[in-house]
Amino acid sequence: SLPSLSGRFVRARANAREIKKILECMTYAAKEEKIKSYGISPEIIAFTFGDPFAFLIGVLADYQIPAGRAWSFPYYLRERLGGLTPKKVAETPLAVLAEKIREPKALHRFPFQMAMNVQRAAYLVCAKYRCDALNIWKTDSHIELQKRLLEFRGMGSTKKVPMMIKMLIRDWGLNFGSLPAIHIAYDKHTRRVLLRAGLMEKDSVADIELAGCRLSPVYPAKYDDAIWLVGRNFCHPQEPDCENCPLAKACEKKNIRETAEL
Repeated sequence: SLPSLSGRFVRARANAREIKKILECMTYAAKEEKIKSYGISPEIIAFTFGDPFAFLIGVLADYQIPAGRAWSFPYYLRERLGGLTPKKVAETPLAVLAEKIREPKALHRFPFQMAMNVQRAAYLVCAKYRCDALNIWKTDSHIELQKRLLEFRGMGSTKKVPMMIKMLIRDWGLNFGSLPAIHIAYDKHTRRVLLRAGLMEKDSVADIELAGCRLSPVYPAKYDDAIWLVGRNFCHPQEPDCENCPLAKACEKKNIRETAEL
């Protein structure tokens, strides 16, 4: 069995190299393509990705709802509250905040939970960061930034923190140099693509981090957006569009049935 095992590892390395080349080509346009896929207006994009507190709230809202709806959440909450500053949210009674999220049409699947998370975030920004969310990421250490973000209720370490740090680097000009600790987000689309392509053996956080390190040791999250787009546009849970998928020639197409639930 040793020769067959050796052959499998050689093929896996060759596939990984080919996949990396393809993802490298996709990375340049991945940001614009991903934002376009949300299906939201330029006005919403400008507000959510241009206002630090709105951006933070958009990340927190990304929980069991479509990405476009999550990124629209801060914009529509601002309309209902008449403003979206940390001070205004902190001073709004929790019951009123929950009602604004719930009515007339729910902005989120979990209105009361989101009201608690948003108000807790507002309290924290006012208490520790002088009512300016921009101060959260004024640090030279990505380890310190991770610790700060994890203080916010609803900010998970496997998906939201890596996603937010990656976006801060991409969109807000943060530069930490080498970023071996910033990994691909543990998202259903990226997990499905990496499992089927043969770059992950098991559906686990450790395996997705290892896959990212193999593709880009200095910055494992580098190809996150490109992989996400492949998952969303081609590598569907049911009936994946392998014929048109950019990774088709290098993908091992493993465990199609087992990954359908992702």
